[in-house]
Amino acid sequence: MAPKPFEALKAREREDRRQALADIAEGLLAEKGPEGVTVRDVARIAGLSVGSIYMYFKTKEELFCFILIQRLSALRDRLALQEPGSGPAAALKAMATDYRDYYLACGRHLDAVRFAPGPRGAYENVPLEMIEELRGVLGEILSLLERFLAAPALAPLLRGLPPSRAVPVLWSLITGIARVTLSAPRAPESGTDFDRVLADAVLLFLGPDALDSAGQNRDKEENAPSRSDP
Repeated sequence: MAPKPFEALKAREREDRRQALADIAEGLLAEKGPEGVTVRDVARIAGLSVGSIYMYFKTKEELFCFILIQRLSALRDRLALQEPGSGPAAALKAMATDYRDYYLACGRHLDAVRFAPGPRGAYENVPLEMIEELRGVLGEILSLLERFLAAPALAPLLRGLPPSRAVPVLWSLITGIARVTLSAPRAPESGTDFDRVLADAVLLFLGPDALDSAGQNRDKEENAPSRSDP
């Protein structure tokens, strides 16, 4: 039986309010970090009572998990667009950049892996269905990486290594570049730069020919006429 129109409207309103609260929490995360986010501050900015917040999120951890699911889902959707047809170097750069955007928005404050452990551990305050949803999105991301690595064009680069075993290597490379270059306490002191380290990683793992190819592809994209051009 289909939901009644009023029930569907109420459900949409509830999701809109959950989204508004998540947006507020993300702003506080960027400003204060996870330890500085309190339900009371979220309620104050939203103009609600603390009790009203608990109608939408039972705990701060549940609110964080909601944010993680959204951000990781967006990352998954962007990674799904990457294909090795344009060249492995260009695809690697695109994937690393996609993760960089996720890291700056959310990942530097919230560790998705800690929210989706084998045993539930410290995150028993997060509903099990949310934990399962988060695990599912993480699994989909890793499956996308494996599909990418299984492309025939990448077989010579794997040197016989099965794509499934190369997934952790690719994931470590993508996530590690962002964490090393964008971590606030490290970047200013070490002088690392995201674009430079990414280019060096392509050079080391794929060789100078791949780096040149990626640069040529990028130049073509940048110099291509827009659809509005005659």
